[in-house]
Order: sequence, then C-alpha cells, then structure tokens
Amino acid sequence: MDTPLKQRLIGAIVLVALAVIFLPMLVKGPAPDSGVQDVPLRAPDAPADGQFETRELPLVAPSAPASGSATGMPAVQPVADAASPAADAGSGALPPSAAAGNYAVNFGAYATEADADAVIAHLKKSNLPGFRQQDTINGRPAWRVRIGPYADRAQAELVRLEAGKVRGDVNAQVVVLDAD
Repeated sequence: MDTPLKQRLIGAIVLVALAVIFLPMLVKGPAPDSGVQDVPLRAPDAPADGQFETRELPLVAPSAPASGSATGMPAVQPVADAASPAADAGSGALPPSAAAGNYAVNFGAYATEADADAVIAHLKKSNLPGFRQQDTINGRPAWRVRIGPYADRAQAELVRLEAGKVRGDVNAQVVVLDAD
C-alpha cells in the first residue's frame, strides 16, 4: 500500500472516532441542572486541644418478642427426660438456665433426638455450647438445636458467624428465648 492511501485511511478513522465521541454531546445538549446550587464543602474544625472524642454507641435492642419464645416462631418447651437434670446437663439435652442470657443461636431442627445429639456433639468439638429443645413443626415432633444462651444480641451474633464456619449449609439465626 502506498503512503498517501495509508494517510487517508488513518485520517478517516480519526474523523469517525471524533464523530462517535463528540456528536452525541452536541445532539443532547448540556447536562440537566440538578437543582442544588450551593453545596458546602467545608470540613468541621479540628478540636482545639488536638484530642478527638471517641463515643461508644449502644446497640439498638429489639422490641419485646410476641407471645412466642423467638421472633416469628412458636414457643418451645424444654426437653423433659425421666433422668435427673444433673445427669443430662453434660449431654446438652436441657437448655442452660435463663440467668445466662435471653439470646441464643438457632442452629437447626432435626427429626430425631439422635440427629440433634450428633449435631450438639459436633458443636461441642468446635467449642460452641449447644442444647436441644423439643418442639412440634407442621404437626410432627422435632428437636431444635440451639447455641447459647448469651447475655446480649451482639455476643449471639458473633457466635452465629462462628456457627456458619462450622457448617456453611445451615442458616443459623439469633433468637430470643422465653424469659419464663
């Protein structure tokens, strides 16, 4: 290809590129006004003594739960075995006393007591204090596995994140226990 032809092709490509870039701007006109005229761009003054104040803001506590033990869940009754509570406390069958806190992490519901106990044993290997509660779901008996209890929701949320690391397929949620 000779040089004048190459120069004409390059010139044509540059003109087409400029037309593609600038022609839409000319056709549309100026950008619409946002309506905001004076936006202050001044930062607040630094403290006079050079010290900054740090404040701890309290977490917003949830409103009192409805008649159920957990938000949106029916009330659950603790498992009552024939054996003494002292013998069962080590197995995780009975929930710890409410004096330890009103928040727990709901780890799942299982169809058999043996499945629930196996999950509790797995949680204890991960240093998570699990317990079970008997309940009825859709007319069938079930055993809810929970972790806790904890004094405040923030502690329970931290444990919920840890529980997600134990089993990623479980949708662990923080629940409010009965104050009874």
